[in-house]
Parts: sequence; structure tokens; C-alpha cells
Amino acid sequence: MDLSSLNTRIDNTIFKNLRIGFIWASKISLITIMLITVVIWIDFFNTKNNDLLLTTVGFSIQALLFALGWLFFAHNKTLQHYRIVSSSYALLFGLTWGGAIINLNNLGHAYVIVEIVANLLFLVVLLSFYAYRTAVYLATIPILVFTTWYSIEDPRFDLLFALTKLAITIIIIESGRQLLFKWFTARIKQEHDNKRLLKQLAKISFTDQLTQINNRRFF
Repeated sequence: MDLSSLNTRIDNTIFKNLRIGFIWASKISLITIMLITVVIWIDFFNTKNNDLLLTTVGFSIQALLFALGWLFFAHNKTLQHYRIVSSSYALLFGLTWGGAIINLNNLGHAYVIVEIVANLLFLVVLLSFYAYRTAVYLATIPILVFTTWYSIEDPRFDLLFALTKLAITIIIIESGRQLLFKWFTARIKQEHDNKRLLKQLAKISFTDQLTQINNRRFF
């Protein structure tokens, strides 16, 4: 097996996979942030909350960032230094959602809602960014930090609960990422082997086995 060509194939496929993942994650995030905004306005329609308008502005800015990310990756099919770009966007993704979690908490929403949003985000990040470990953790660390902090601040839970939840979440994310990445690389290697074998078979069919000269089929 030509390891250099295999590594190049894996690298190219990782970029294509990440690009699709970023587009999908941006779409899901944009839809989710819009739904959260609508629900918050319905919930607080008859209540006076000074933070509601400010939170809506914050959500609007975050929705704009997701829309720009969607458009950026949809129009850039080939990127130079895609690892740097991917890492930067993953960090921006995590920080943006971290800001959304802070906004939810400032509105007085319960820990349960923050957990539901966080669990959805972990699933989105895992399915979208699994091909690149750095992107996975740059996107999840800000969310993990804020959700863990709110777990500690919640009077119903103690520090041990918050740290245990944090450790279990990291184990689940990394286990899922490794499982998906192994399946991902196995498929690429299988495709690479199949193409290499087809190339060898074509060479054999066009070459005389005794003289190693091109035969009639070649001409």
C-alpha cells in the first residue's frame, strides 16, 4: 500500500467531511437558536424581564455568526490551511454557544434547559467534527465549562456530581469520536485498496506475463 497516497486521500477526505459537517452544524445551530428565541418570547410575553431584549439581540448576533459560517463553507470547497480554519471555526462555534447558554441562564431558565441544549450540541459536534479531534474539543470545551459551572452553582447538586458529569461527558464524546473515526478511516482504506487492486489487475491484463511487454489488449 502506498502510505503517502493513502495519507493524502485521508487528509482530503477529512477536509471534505469537515466542510459538510460545518455546514450541517451551522444549519442546525441557526434553526435551534431561532426556535429558542421564539420560545423565550412566547414564555416571557406576559412577564416583565429587563434582560429579554438584550438576550434577543445576543441571540440575533449568534444566529448571524452561524449563517455566515454556513455561507462561508458552502462557497469554499477548497481551502488552504483547512486545519487552522477548522480549528478557528470550531472554537468560534463553541464560544458562540457558550454565550447562548449564558443568555439562557441570565433569563432565569432552569439548569434542565441548559442541559438539554448542551446535550444537543454535544451530539451535533460529535457527528459533524469527529474527523478532526482538535475541532471536537475546541467546540465542546467552552460548552462543557459553562454547563459544569452552572451545575456547581445549582444548589441541588454538589461539586462531586458536577465533576462526575464532566468526566462521563468527556468519556462519551471521545469514545464516540474514536468509533466514528475508525469507521471513517476503515472505509477510506478499503476504497484505497480496491483502487490499487484494480490498477494492478489492469496492468496485469495489458502485460504479457512471460516477456513483461504490453500485449494485444493494451494496443
